[in-house]
Amino acid sequence: MRLLVTKNIAQNFRTRILAMGYSVVEYPLIRKVPLDYTQKNNFSHWIFTSSYAAQLVLENHILKTQLSDKSIFCVGKKTAALFLENGQKVIKIAQNAAELALFIVKNYKNDAFSFFCGKQRRPEIEQLLDQNAVALDLHELYDTLLQPQQFSQSFDGILFYSPSAVRSFVEKNAFGQATAFCLGRSTAEEAQKYTDNISIAKTPEEACFLIELKKHFDAQKRPLS
Repeated sequence: MRLLVTKNIAQNFRTRILAMGYSVVEYPLIRKVPLDYTQKNNFSHWIFTSSYAAQLVLENHILKTQLSDKSIFCVGKKTAALFLENGQKVIKIAQNAAELALFIVKNYKNDAFSFFCGKQRRPEIEQLLDQNAVALDLHELYDTLLQPQQFSQSFDGILFYSPSAVRSFVEKNAFGQATAFCLGRSTAEEAQKYTDNISIAKTPEEACFLIELKKHFDAQKRPLS
């Protein structure tokens, strides 16, 4: 089985995929570019739906010094881990933006939030907080640029980490018989516009890809009864 992974992956994850008997092609179909950031006053609760936004905050000396008295609300264990390792207080770890927004409007409706994010993002945080009159200010830290690439070979599976990567892939390629393995429902929703062959990782963690890969391809090998 030949897999396309639409970003550069860690060596240990690549090794685990190869150990399962798959061949791997890596190509980053998107590129994240930091934006010039103008410092401004922030609310006491900070929202992150992207581990890259978290990384940029931790690399920014002024923002990092402000973290000590802030409460963090985030999507994904990877994002949360960056703050926990830095000794920050993480109030909520959600699986997606919609879940996080619903938690906030239910439990923190009278509080105010700063949302550190990219220019390309899911709308749920802003929409739901606005609909429930929850104060929110935006801090756009980076932009996501597509890096389309036409592939001459076919793939049995394609691993997507974001809706942007799906959009980049389809600019120059068709899915054919390949299955789209998607990290998260928002990525799957984008892939569904172009193919019916979709598998969704149960939680937005890279290791869940391995479970879905094994389950999917083992089912293909199973003889019909």
